Amino acid sequence: MRSKPSLVAKAMRRTDWSIMFFAILIISIVIFTNSSSSTNDSKFSQRIVVKTLEKPKARLISVQVVHRHGARTTLSQTPYWPNLEFGNCTDLYPGLSIQLRDETGLPEAPPILDLGSKKLPGGCRMGQLTFAGHDMAVELGTWLRERYVNQLGFLPPTLEPAAMSLRTTCIQRTGQTLHGVLSGLYPGFQGPVVVNASLEKYEFEYGKNTTCPALGPILDKTHALMRARDMESTHMKQLVDKIKAALQLPSSDEDEPLNWIWLYDELAAIKAEGMPLPPGLEDDSIFRIIEQQATKHEAPLSSPSVGDGLLDEENCKRVIQMSIGPLVWRLGANMQMAAMQAETLDDDVLSSFRFGRKGLRQEALTSTSSSSALLKGTHTVVSGTVSATEGSNMVNNTSKSSHHSVPDKGSWRPPLMHVYSGHDSTVSPLLVLLTRKTQDSWPPFTANLVFELWDLEANQEEEGEIRQQLLRQAAEKRGDATVGSGKPMITKPKHDGRYAVRVLYNRKPLILGGSNAGSGGFLTLTNFIEKFVTPYALTDKGKSSLCNPTE
Repeated sequence: MRSKPSLVAKAMRRTDWSIMFFAILIISIVIFTNSSSSTNDSKFSQRIVVKTLEKPKARLISVQVVHRHGARTTLSQTPYWPNLEFGNCTDLYPGLSIQLRDETGLPEAPPILDLGSKKLPGGCRMGQLTFAGHDMAVELGTWLRERYVNQLGFLPPTLEPAAMSLRTTCIQRTGQTLHGVLSGLYPGFQGPVVVNASLEKYEFEYGKNTTCPALGPILDKTHALMRARDMESTHMKQLVDKIKAALQLPSSDEDEPLNWIWLYDELAAIKAEGMPLPPGLEDDSIFRIIEQQATKHEAPLSSPSVGDGLLDEENCKRVIQMSIGPLVWRLGANMQMAAMQAETLDDDVLSSFRFGRKGLRQEALTSTSSSSALLKGTHTVVSGTVSATEGSNMVNNTSKSSHHSVPDKGSWRPPLMHVYSGHDSTVSPLLVLLTRKTQDSWPPFTANLVFELWDLEANQEEEGEIRQQLLRQAAEKRGDATVGSGKPMITKPKHDGRYAVRVLYNRKPLILGGSNAGSGGFLTLTNFIEKFVTPYALTDKGKSSLCNPTE
């Protein structure tokens, strides 16, 4: 015969049931919350992405920055406001010393191309970086430091030359803008810093018909089509008269039609310098019309798309390839190289490299044949002593490539960050190929695209949702490497779905066109290469062949 339970036992049973009830209640609330949040897919996926990449185990392995120069003076002296004065500029900014190195291996650094530009009223030359433009560059560098040094701990707190690959065009304003970016990224660092550049005939951050003859006929055709379209458009004539009346300029019957690009160039410089706006621009909508029309007339020349209604898809693609094809190739190759090297480094070695442990550069890595092939044609700031005179810069540069010794492929490691200092004609075509959209606004001064490559392998068990999304993306058809043919540049990576690419434009995630990237903008490396790199990428030799078909 069983004894009756005591009062204490009864109380314990009631307590167990209470605990179980509250546990069930909490679980139900969590399930209901997750179920409700799933009705908004974009917010849900964005929350997963942020959670994943903020985890300590998620690893950022490569960053590439492509930026436009800062504010500058006008590129011409137009009839609109011929007496504009620009006196706030200099040839030599204090602090950091920059030296150019010819990336093609020539012993002399390439010359600066615009030092002989015409002087404007006030003393500055046409197209010269202004103090305001340099300040913009410093601010961009400060943001890069905050994100990649302070927040993510990706870059070392003090500048390690081996961690950075730097490039500029041979236009003074891009070199001075890079000076400002580095001054913000590593304030107080004096240098010297070696920066890669090339003769203009090898330039890949913009295209010119003088150095790429095959561009000429396409650009001539585009100009003719635009002129015909404007002349046939009644709306365009009305728009021209409206702007001329607002700005107190002669009407279209008394003068040549507006040059929208020149007009916008002057107004953008005026606004950037904080000068008083010309009469008629009190209404910001007038400036917006001018910017839209300038973009509409410039984009088909430097960053054409089918949406412009002027060129077919093949010619649009060719213009971009003959302008920045080798830059696109480098962006893709740098990502692939970083992914390959990440698979050979353990966390201890990678961390010590990031934070500049002494002697790490001498630790040899074994390169595969694939990585060696990708290495060919890339550029990097190499280790070694740099000979420099005090105060040297892009203007009075005396550095030679003989001051450096390129490391062999066995000890070479990809830089953590690549920086390409360029122009609006560098950023615009990249935006077109990434968004698959016709551009409706001009990239502002210091407009920047940041390409982040993340290694998600550490989160494969903890965050299955985002990894499954990336694996689904990676299931698309692949093929053999043929640059510029629409086929992937490389075969299937060792760990497909492990690496994710995100692109930021002016510090915000860029929605990639024609892709299934989530709201956070993440796409597998394989998909990114296939969709956005391979169709446009050209090697240096490939661009030369396309630009000079008769050679």
